[in-house]
Amino acid sequence: MKYLFGLLLLLFQVTTPTTYAQTAIPTASLQISGEGLKTLSLSEKDLMAMKSITVDVKGHDEKQHTYTGVLLTDILNMAGAGVGEPGKKNTITSYVLVTAADKYKVIYALAELDPLFTDKTIILAFQADGKPLDQKDGPFQVIVPGEKRHARWIRQIVSIKLIAIP
Repeated sequence: MKYLFGLLLLLFQVTTPTTYAQTAIPTASLQISGEGLKTLSLSEKDLMAMKSITVDVKGHDEKQHTYTGVLLTDILNMAGAGVGEPGKKNTITSYVLVTAADKYKVIYALAELDPLFTDKTIILAFQADGKPLDQKDGPFQVIVPGEKRHARWIRQIVSIKLIAIP
């Protein structure tokens, strides 16, 4: 019995660091790409230099929070997407794929971001209640005010890709 306990303890000590080493730790940069876009790598500092907005919403914890961030459309336009420009024919046949550090993925139709189609405000947040997002949520998180479920409030974002359906 002592031998078995010792073996289990040794196994735990050997596998624990490996488990942590394989866990994705979010980086402080965000990759923006897509067909017809210039590829960008944005840091938290880059995002903080852009025009920011705040939204007051109930968070995952059901408490009211103030998130500060940048419109997702502004980030896409920085890469050359032209969201909100009249006459863009691919708006209703394109989507935005957002990927988290743990490979969780969320899709947003480009039309639901475009101010010519909606008044919805979807932001890429870098602060909650005046403080940088914690490691669990940050450094970047999409906030979608008005959604009943927070399944598309993707956390620890590492990439945003614009994809057009042919």
